[in-house]
Amino acid sequence: MKINHRNNRVSTPFGDFQIDVDNIFDHVFGDRTQTQTASDWKPRVSVNETTTGYELAMELPGVDPRNVGIEMNDNQLEIQGTREAVELAEGETSLRDERDHGSFSRKFGFKQQVDNDAISASFKHGLLTVNLPKAKCVLPKKINIKIAE
Repeated sequence: MKINHRNNRVSTPFGDFQIDVDNIFDHVFGDRTQTQTASDWKPRVSVNETTTGYELAMELPGVDPRNVGIEMNDNQLEIQGTREAVELAEGETSLRDERDHGSFSRKFGFKQQVDNDAISASFKHGLLTVNLPKAKCVLPKKINIKIAE
């Protein structure tokens, strides 16, 4: 069973057991925090909301930013990409490899409309940051009625 580590992991003898139970529930009922498509691994992410927008930060150490794609469709952000496996040199044998590799795809929905034209993304030191400003709300407009004579 592949273990997906969570930020709220408790450091107790039962910590790994809790992760396993969470993974079983996520497998049976789906991840309750966001939509996820089939992938080989699941990068850690944080999403914050401000009064003016949303900021998403995704940990992607070892990922070439040219192998990452971002798309916004119907107020849902999708980030997908790949991290290549480390190639062993001739004569080398892997004794243990706990690093995730392969493809990933994550989707995130937002409760308020996002201004698609103002979305920006940057990648620095293995951290992808996506800024998603909220769309400007249209203010109510009073309509004057012309009275015909």
